[in-house]
Amino acid sequence: VIHDITQLRQLNSMRRDFVSNLSHELRTPVSVIRANSETLLESALEDKKQAKVFAKAILHNSERLSEMVSDLIDLSRIEHGELTLHIEKVNLQESIDQVMDSLKYLGKKRNITIKCCCPNRSQYVFADKKALERILTNLIDNAIKYTKDNTVIKIETKTRLKNENTLVKITDQGMGIPEEDKSVIFDR
Repeated sequence: VIHDITQLRQLNSMRRDFVSNLSHELRTPVSVIRANSETLLESALEDKKQAKVFAKAILHNSERLSEMVSDLIDLSRIEHGELTLHIEKVNLQESIDQVMDSLKYLGKKRNITIKCCCPNRSQYVFADKKALERILTNLIDNAIKYTKDNTVIKIETKTRLKNENTLVKITDQGMGIPEEDKSVIFDR
């Protein structure tokens, strides 16, 4: 008797990758919630304006955690080919601002500033809002982790008129990716 286990191996590989990706993504919101909570407890409770900013970041990241838990449910949808993106018109600047607000305090201890150089504040893109914010969060979080102290992380947007695509560029002062690793950058 011969059994083709190719699909079973692919599903197991997909499950391992998903759990690995989820574990990686859980670290950021947990770190943000912790950093903002510590700052609130240390000093920001007296300043109502600052306390509100920290509380919003905590709320936003706890919502992201809830979404990630929901992503666990999506694993079965992926396995059955039923996962769909919810493409809608999204204000790109609002998404960038929300992610910046939730992450800017991670770099505070190392004097890292996140700056947005986006000329069009009312620029809309068609995207899955949650996926877009997840991508931005990963890129900015990695920029914070790997950049030098006392530097600026710059976010830029540019619309390419030829094909009406929008480029989002995130630049840091980190060491970069070694040449030998660039070929496997998107591998787990």
